Amino acid sequence: MNAVAASHLALTVIMWLLRGDIRTQIAQQHPRFSPAELDDAASIATTSGVAFHLILAVVYAFLAARLPRGFRLAIAAQVAGIVFSLVSWRSSPTFHPVIPILDVVQLATIVMLVRARRSAPEADRRRGSTPPRGADRHKRDP
Repeated sequence: MNAVAASHLALTVIMWLLRGDIRTQIAQQHPRFSPAELDDAASIATTSGVAFHLILAVVYAFLAARLPRGFRLAIAAQVAGIVFSLVSWRSSPTFHPVIPILDVVQLATIVMLVRARRSAPEADRRRGSTPPRGADRHKRDP
């Protein structure tokens, strides 16, 4: 999960460094835009993309910290990341080399999470179920 968070952080840097390419792509898609309009559109695209990936990085880092309790949320976030990558794929060819790699990492994360979840009860049975801390204490009336 931390690898996915790190990849989103890396994407923010890449987007910022390639903002000139983003401007060029917008100019090709919208040849009637003035230079000022192109600058504004590129700024909006870069800023929103960076903000989006920073938010995802924070979400994934949070999920990595809370994974034992947030299994369903972690799976949902991975699936959402894959869906959002499809939107990114359609919006700009600049990131076409990166998106499939990120999607593979997210799919691998889903598989690892599901396998870990399925194997956890078996591991507990093999080593003997341990009661939660404090479960062996009984309340006594004063």
